[in-house]
Amino acid sequence: MTASFPLTVLGILACLAVLAPRAWPQDKLVLGAAPPAVGQPFPLSMEQAIDIGLKNNVSLLNAQARRTLETFDLRLAERRFTPVFSLDGDVSTTRNTSGGTTSELSAASLGPRVTALLPTGASVSATIGGQLRDGTSVTGTRQWSARVDVDQPLLRGGGIRFNKLPVAIARKEDEAARQVLRSVYNQLAVSIAQAYYDAILAERQVAIASSAYDSAIRLVENNEALIRSGRLARSELEQAKADVAVQNRALLDAQRQHDDSLRALLLLLSLPPESQARLTTGLMAPDYVIPDVQETIAVTRASNPDLIIARLDIDIARHTLALSEDVARPDLSLFGSYSFNGISGFNDLPAEFFPQQSQSDWRVGLRLSVPLNDLNRKRERLSARTNESIARNELNFLEELTRSEVQRVIANLRSLQYQLEISRRGVAFSERAIAAEIEKFQAGRSSNFQVLLLENSLNAARQNEVRDVVEFLKAVVQIELLKGTILDGWGIEFHG
Repeated sequence: MTASFPLTVLGILACLAVLAPRAWPQDKLVLGAAPPAVGQPFPLSMEQAIDIGLKNNVSLLNAQARRTLETFDLRLAERRFTPVFSLDGDVSTTRNTSGGTTSELSAASLGPRVTALLPTGASVSATIGGQLRDGTSVTGTRQWSARVDVDQPLLRGGGIRFNKLPVAIARKEDEAARQVLRSVYNQLAVSIAQAYYDAILAERQVAIASSAYDSAIRLVENNEALIRSGRLARSELEQAKADVAVQNRALLDAQRQHDDSLRALLLLLSLPPESQARLTTGLMAPDYVIPDVQETIAVTRASNPDLIIARLDIDIARHTLALSEDVARPDLSLFGSYSFNGISGFNDLPAEFFPQQSQSDWRVGLRLSVPLNDLNRKRERLSARTNESIARNELNFLEELTRSEVQRVIANLRSLQYQLEISRRGVAFSERAIAAEIEKFQAGRSSNFQVLLLENSLNAARQNEVRDVVEFLKAVVQIELLKGTILDGWGIEFHG
């Protein structure tokens, strides 16, 4: 017993991962690695778990699909001032029979058209048309035409600023959608990290429970040897056997918890439940420097997706309000047009044209339309003004909530850090206490009850230490999520 029990203590210690500072990985995480084959054992680090989860998650895949459409919508909005070209043409042959007489008419036409909206608000359209006609009852003719129309608003809808506002709104909305996708990435990465920590915790608890069970068996064997040598009463043996049963049950509970936590992790990674993952990232207690509250608030204000979206909503509401106020103005527009029509004939070949007639005209004028009792326009302004006020209130509330949450999380980090120090001291005290009690037991000045009591206290202290490490690591992940830097911390490149 003197030699075996200290070895048992060392065995339990070996089951725990080395407690060392935890640092965020510096290498960039490249997404897109092939998932492991089903049924084949494979190592799974924290970084690999996040990689697989971000690649396979259904919600994220759907969000990325929607993002493709949103990006195309922005492209359409940015083409607001790009001219639109079209080309229309037709070829036809008509045959008419009446009173024994048959006549034929062949015609071909071609007409390009272009329309454009200028940054000043002017709408411009230009068309060119050409037609060839020939038949048995008509003289061959060639007809062509050209027309240009311009309409420049002078009040409502006029000016570069107002006509560029829809493009600015589309860009703000696209950036807000991008931040929504980034938030989905953040949340999923945090969920995977926390599930991974839970699986590691369960794995360590299995190791502790297994060591405690092995220690209880060795204690029974040692007691039997002491009983045979007459140094221990047989009643002491029953107590040791009872502890074997207790430790066996605790081991079974820990194994079930480990299976459940590993299955939850695999489900989050969209991997089959029969996948044989071997967790390779150790459970390391971080030598973490708790950040300053004000610095954390500043980083959060700049990087948190929710706060960025709230500020974008204010910009969108402000632009929408400007557009609604512009719509309420009278419609005063300057318009003008120019058209030209020409026709010429030919005898036998279309190349031998002779002029017949041409015509051109132009016009210019002003158009005024004043809405008098259109309450819909007034409601548009009221709705836009209300939305802007709501957006500002939402941002103020979210900033106060963020400030409070940062203070709470950092205070929780300090508490967990102190709690972890207490747990470590508890493990050290329990180890020294049980070592001293073993010496007393070997000398006949203690009992199985005292040894088992201290051993259970040591197991509980180690369980507490492992749980406190996991809780602290989860709190660190939460503060990184709140700051909006969780992807940067893991080296994940986000392209929205």
